Amino acid sequence: MSFTIAPSVLTERDVEQVYKTGPAQRRGRTSEKPLLCPFTVAIDTREQAPYSFASIHADSNRSYRPLTIDTQRITLYQGDYSIIGQTHAIAIERKSKQDLFGTLSAGRERFEQELHRLSECVIWSCVIVEAEWSEILSNPPEFSGLHPKTVFRSVLAWEQRFPSVHWKLVPNRRIAEQTTFRMLERWWRDRQKQLQGEEVETDLAAGGVACPTIADPSPGSPVEMAGPEQHKRKKP
Repeated sequence: MSFTIAPSVLTERDVEQVYKTGPAQRRGRTSEKPLLCPFTVAIDTREQAPYSFASIHADSNRSYRPLTIDTQRITLYQGDYSIIGQTHAIAIERKSKQDLFGTLSAGRERFEQELHRLSECVIWSCVIVEAEWSEILSNPPEFSGLHPKTVFRSVLAWEQRFPSVHWKLVPNRRIAEQTTFRMLERWWRDRQKQLQGEEVETDLAAGGVACPTIADPSPGSPVEMAGPEQHKRKKP
């Protein structure tokens, strides 16, 4: 049995609630006292439209306090976003709709090399696109000569050729920003749990890609953190 949801049934507020970007119907205690995110987001120096990660809140167990999220611009060899101290492990590549069409029309070979590095050089990676398939297929960029079908089939091919590189297509830039942070946050939380109970598996599959490493800058001074447990950062 198949089900069809009429577009008129879903409102923008419904979508925001699914991605937890809109004002929630909050119960219990809330606080406007800022809470510092327990990790620093690494942003590639070549990222031309970086996320600010503003207006993101903690969960109910931290009274929905607004998060202060530190960022640092460094050279990343894979992706546009990562975590300081974890750039060898997680990478997220951002694409706007225009970027995606431009990549396939003029920079396909370079992007495939990037996908190869993402699949070989980090433990977990993702390409996040600031548009859903319905938008990409029905409303391509005005001056792009690329047929949307080419984009669709190329992404399908890349998902099979690089199965460790995940693709997430979300409704807009704001939700892409929120999703990027939540993916980084989930990675950091899971790593903290693993570090407390067992060694983290860091072995990568052997491949023919040279994976450069960088010395991550040391995080900042000890602060109150938003994670499930409080871990103090060491001073540089």
